[in-house]
Amino acid sequence: MSAIDDSQSDLRPFPVDSNDGSSQPDGYGSIEQDERAFRRPRSDTMSTIRSGIEIVRENMDRWKFLYLILASLFIYLSFIAAFAPRTSLARDLRRFHSARMTQSEVYRIFLDTLLYENKAEQHHDAISKTNGTSYIKNYLIDLGFEIKNDSYYAWVNTPVKQQVRVIQDDEIIYQAKLKEDLTGVSHNAFHGYSKDGKLTARFVYCNYCTIEDYTKLVNDKIDIEGKVHICKYGINAPGNKLKNAELYGSTGVLIFTDINEIPNMPVNYGAINSSETNSYDDAIQRDTVRFGSDIFGDPTTPGYAALYPDTERMNPNDYMPSIPSLPISYRDASKLLDMLHAKGSFWVSKDGVNSAKLFSGPSDPNTEVQLVNRQEYGVQQIDNIIVEIPGILSENDILIGAHRDGFPIGNGTSSMSSHSGIAVLLEFARGISKLRKKGWKPLRTIKFVLWDGLHNSQLGSSNFGTRYATSLKRDSLLYVNLDNAVAGKYFNVKANPMLISAITEASKNIDYKKNEDWSLFQEWCNTSNAKVDSLEGDNDYSVFQFYLGIPVVNFGFNSRTSNQPQFPINTGYDNKEWLIRYVDPEFLLHNTLSRFLGMFVLMVSETELSYYNPHPFFKHLNLQFDKVKRFAEKTFSRNEKLIDKLDSLGKLIKDIADYDSKYYEQRNKEVADGVSSELPIWAFVRKYRVFLSLIRANKKLREIGKVFLTNNGIEGRPLMKSSLFAPNLENSTEIMMFPGLLEATKQKDAQKAMKSLIVLEAQFLNVRYLLL
Repeated sequence: MSAIDDSQSDLRPFPVDSNDGSSQPDGYGSIEQDERAFRRPRSDTMSTIRSGIEIVRENMDRWKFLYLILASLFIYLSFIAAFAPRTSLARDLRRFHSARMTQSEVYRIFLDTLLYENKAEQHHDAISKTNGTSYIKNYLIDLGFEIKNDSYYAWVNTPVKQQVRVIQDDEIIYQAKLKEDLTGVSHNAFHGYSKDGKLTARFVYCNYCTIEDYTKLVNDKIDIEGKVHICKYGINAPGNKLKNAELYGSTGVLIFTDINEIPNMPVNYGAINSSETNSYDDAIQRDTVRFGSDIFGDPTTPGYAALYPDTERMNPNDYMPSIPSLPISYRDASKLLDMLHAKGSFWVSKDGVNSAKLFSGPSDPNTEVQLVNRQEYGVQQIDNIIVEIPGILSENDILIGAHRDGFPIGNGTSSMSSHSGIAVLLEFARGISKLRKKGWKPLRTIKFVLWDGLHNSQLGSSNFGTRYATSLKRDSLLYVNLDNAVAGKYFNVKANPMLISAITEASKNIDYKKNEDWSLFQEWCNTSNAKVDSLEGDNDYSVFQFYLGIPVVNFGFNSRTSNQPQFPINTGYDNKEWLIRYVDPEFLLHNTLSRFLGMFVLMVSETELSYYNPHPFFKHLNLQFDKVKRFAEKTFSRNEKLIDKLDSLGKLIKDIADYDSKYYEQRNKEVADGVSSELPIWAFVRKYRVFLSLIRANKKLREIGKVFLTNNGIEGRPLMKSSLFAPNLENSTEIMMFPGLLEATKQKDAQKAMKSLIVLEAQFLNVRYLLL
C-alpha cells in the first residue's frame, strides 16, 4: 500500500473516477483510492487549518498577529463592558457569597413567619418547667442551629436556713414567714452573695439606707450602731444599702418592699393563683447584695474567667457584705415597724402615698430581732448557650443576649423574670431559621447567647466577656440585651445614643400588637414621646459597656406608668398568672417585641455601612460634660490651672459634637451612597476604592467606644475601664458619666481630677483624629 500524500491537489470527494473515465459503485475502488477516500475528511480539516496559518504567516509577521489577537480581545471586552448590566458593591458582596435575597425579601419573610404564628406562650410554659434548659437546646437544634455550651465554674451561695424572729424578754413574740402564701412557693427568700451568720440585736428603721438617710439619723442623734437596720427597696441597689449599713455600724440588714409606694398595686391578686386571697403584702423580693458599683461577675475571679473547678480565686471580701441580710415581706416588716411607733425620728413615704409616719426607733432594750442566715458557698457549674450564624463581613458581629436563670421559688421552678426575654429570643430564632432555609446568609455575623447566672452577679455574661475580651473588642459591633422583656405595657428603650436612629426606623416598620393602623413607633411616641433612657449600671450588659467599650441597647415593655401595676420581679408572684391578667393575655406584646428585635437586628446586619450615628452620641457627651464641668468649676473655683483644663476640654468636646462628628457623618453618607451606586463592570477600580472606604469607615465606627477604655480602669474600680460610663457609687443600678472626674470632684481631690482631665483630653484628641 502506498502512502497517501496530504499535499496532493487533485483529491476529490468520494466516489472517485477511474483512470479510464469509468465510474464504479461505492466501495469498489482500488485499495489506494479507498484509503485515500477514507482519510480525505481528516486531510481536508488539517489542510484547511495549516493552509490558513500559512496564509496568515505569509501576509503578517508574528507581532502583527499578536496585535490582531489583542485587538480582537479588546473589542470583545469592550462589547461586554458596554452592554453588561451595571451592579453596585452592595449587590456584588452578596453575589460573591451566593446570597440572592434582597433586603426587602429578607424583612418580608422574617416578619411573615412571626405574624402567621406566635409561639411565645409555648416557650413560656416549657421553660417554666424543670427541663427548661433541655427544651431551649432541643428547640434550637430543631430549627437547624448548631449550639455551643459555654461552661464556667462560679463561686455562689446556696440557702440552707433563714429565720427572722422578734424576741421580747427572752420570749419569741413574732416569727416572719419568709415566703409567700401562694401555692407552690416552698423556698425561703434569700439574697445572693449574702453573709452567712446568726445574730440577735435591737433594730432600727433607716428608710432606704442611703447616705442621706444615715446623715439624717446621725444628725437626729439616733443610736444606730450595733443594730439590725431595716431598709426599704428603692432609690439605691441592695448592695449599696448593705455597704452603707456596714459603714454606719450595722450588724445585719432586713430589706422589704413598701407596697404603699407601688402605683396601682392590685388587691386580692392571690385569688387568681390559689384559693387564698391576699393584697400582695406577703411578696418578698429576692436580689443580690454584692457590691455592684465596684464589680460585675464572680467576686472571686474579678476580670478573668473561671474555666475550671480549681481555678485560682481571689478573696471576695472587698466585693460583698461582711454582715448577714435577708429580704422580708411588707407584712412582716409592718410588724417590726409597729414596735417602733413614736420612737426616734420619723419618715414619710417618698411620694406621700402613705400618710402614716414611720418611726426610726431603735426598738426597746428588751425587744430584739434574731436573724439567722445560713448559706453554703461553693463552686457550681454555669452554662451559657451560644448560637452563631456566620456572616459575609468579618469583624462586625451582632450579639443578642437574654438570661435564662431566676431565683428559686419552689417545686423546681424559678421566678419568671427571665422567661419573656427567652421567649422573645426563641421567636427571633424561629424567624431567622426560616430565612436560612431559603438560602439567606447575613451580611454580618449574628450571635445570640442565653446567659446563666444573672441574678447572682451576671456570672455567665461576665465570664464570657472576660474570656473572649480580645476577639469581642476586635469583632463586635453592638450588644442587644433582653432583660425582663415583657413586664408591662410601656415600650421602653435604653441605648447608646449612636443606635437611636436604627431603633427609631425599626419601630416605624412594626405594627403594635398586629394593629396595621398603629405602629410601635406611634405607641412609643404616645406613651413617652419616643424617649430613650440611659442604660443601667448593673445588668448582663455591664461587661460590654464598662469593660469592653461595645455599644449596648436594651428594650422591652415595662410598667413605668401610673395606670399599670408594677411587675413583682423576683417574688412568688413573678409568674405567668400575673403576666396574663395584667400585662399580655394573648402574648401580643411578646410577638410585637420579637418582630421589632428581628427588624432592628436585620437592619443593622443587612446595611453595608454600620448603622451608627456618632453625632447624637457626642452631642450627649457634650451635654453631660457641661453638667460635670459646672460642678467641678464650683468645687475647684480657686484652682486656675484646673479651670483652664476644664475649659480647654469642654471646647474640644463641643467642637467634636458640633463639627467633627457632623462632618464625619456626611462623609459616611458619601461612602454609603457609593456602596449602593450602580457602576459598569469596567469601573472595578472605583468599586475597589469604595470597598476600602467601607472597610475603613466600619472599622472607625467600631472603634469609637473603645477609644475611651483605659488599661487600669477607674481608680479603685479596675474592672470599670471606660472613662465615659460607670455604675454610680451610691446606686449601682444607675450610671454616672465621666466617673473619674465626677468622683474626684465629689472627693474634692484636685490632683485626681487633673489626672482624669488629662486622660479624657488625650482620648478625645484620639477620637478627633479617628473622625478625620
